[in-house]
Amino acid sequence: MNTVVWIELSQDNIDWIDRKSHKQTLARWNDGARAQGGQPADLDVQIAEGRMGARGEAAVQKWIGKMVKWRILEPMVYGENRKPDFGDDIDAKTVNYQRAQLWLTPNCPPDWIYILVSSHAHPRYRIIGWCYGREMMLQEYWNKDAPREPAWVINQDNPILKSPASLYEMIALRAKIPQ
Repeated sequence: MNTVVWIELSQDNIDWIDRKSHKQTLARWNDGARAQGGQPADLDVQIAEGRMGARGEAAVQKWIGKMVKWRILEPMVYGENRKPDFGDDIDAKTVNYQRAQLWLTPNCPPDWIYILVSSHAHPRYRIIGWCYGREMMLQEYWNKDAPREPAWVINQDNPILKSPASLYEMIALRAKIPQ
């Protein structure tokens, strides 16, 4: 099993990210944007799930530091292709249960890196592992009957997920290479 990383968010960090997330969710709602990840068209659900996802991102950002740009401050433009949470290809997927699963829907780019984060011990966040989308976008992981929309699904103990330490090393190497 990969060694997970635990990150604790301060109350100040949580308050800041909650305000930012709430503002972004309302802006998307007012622009008429489609709900993400099969979310129901319910503003309260979207606010709660946006907050959880943003907190997971905050934990990842605290862990990797400034080696990769966090896009949280960039405006989201309705109708534009979705951008990853970090840099050019890193996206955090946060779930709120201890037995975590990584879910990718058909709109997830296969070349992005997806980090599985669990918020079940809030304000402590568990960074479980990561993989490229293409590594799990296989028929054997396809769940056409997933609760919200069809998706590829793997459990937290799937060997496809690599250790957070290996991602940290890769990010550090990328940060040292001139672009």
